[in-house]
Amino acid sequence: KFDPLEIEREKGVIIEEINLYEDTPSRKIGEIYEELLYGDTPLGWDIAGQAQIIREIQRQDFLDYTSGLYSPANTVVVISGALDGQMPAVKNLVTASLGLWDTTKTFDYLKTQDNQIKPAVKVVYKKTEQAHLALGVRGYNLTHPDRYALGVLSTILGGGMSSRLFIAVRERRGLAYYVHSGAEHYADVGHFVTLAGVDLKKIDEAVKVILDEYIAVTPRGCAGRHTRGVSSEELTKAKEFLKGRLILELEDSKSVAGLFGTNELLEGKIETPEEIMAKIDKITLEDLQRVAKDIFKPEKLNLAVIGPFKDRQRFENLLK
Repeated sequence: KFDPLEIEREKGVIIEEINLYEDTPSRKIGEIYEELLYGDTPLGWDIAGQAQIIREIQRQDFLDYTSGLYSPANTVVVISGALDGQMPAVKNLVTASLGLWDTTKTFDYLKTQDNQIKPAVKVVYKKTEQAHLALGVRGYNLTHPDRYALGVLSTILGGGMSSRLFIAVRERRGLAYYVHSGAEHYADVGHFVTLAGVDLKKIDEAVKVILDEYIAVTPRGCAGRHTRGVSSEELTKAKEFLKGRLILELEDSKSVAGLFGTNELLEGKIETPEEIMAKIDKITLEDLQRVAKDIFKPEKLNLAVIGPFKDRQRFENLLK
């Protein structure tokens, strides 16, 4: 219905949600990091939106948006569960429900380019008791052949309580409460990032420790810094971690439907869990070395910080 009264009421809810994120730096830092990477593009925009724009939205904006985004031409229906012998009934249900849906012209998305020639820093001043940082590099898009190798490398670096960064930053030095890494893969670009909430007085040390761990997995030397690569034991452990997590995530039918639907929509093909795990199993130490050497370059570094800091040059110097 898009009832105008309900729209006005919901505007207040969304604006308060934005305020929540602004008051939660551990959640906001990821948005700041992507703003740094992608700037004034859809990938760089805050998903929640801006309060001023939300206040101005009218009913017609919703109608225009839905007609340009939702159409049979870009829709996939996924049914997951114990369906033996029920597919004819399922198809009849889908046809009865959606068979008369009119096709409309849908929006295309603005593609983003990964063009970076020097390190970048974004500092957001905020009086906090803890500094929140995101330190990462440009990575790979959704269909890149090294996507799974980067996933394994990400697991080794910051994928759990036994990861290198958790041990180096939190357990050995007590610099942070939370520290973890992850890789994002979009249709056109991607990135790898480590997020951490650290002692205000020790943020410089935390940045240096994270950088040292990045360099340590690369198969090349760096002045004054130790390189040790990745061991066979770490590789095996990371593979089993990723496969185990995938199996756990697919224990309910909703997640199974989500996996297949996302594959079909974004990649144009279906990959079964077994096929995904086979790709993970094929990853070698040489693959990790190649990926690390490719992404962990000084000119690809990006650092976003939220805290009571105003000197951006201070953090730029850390990335040199």
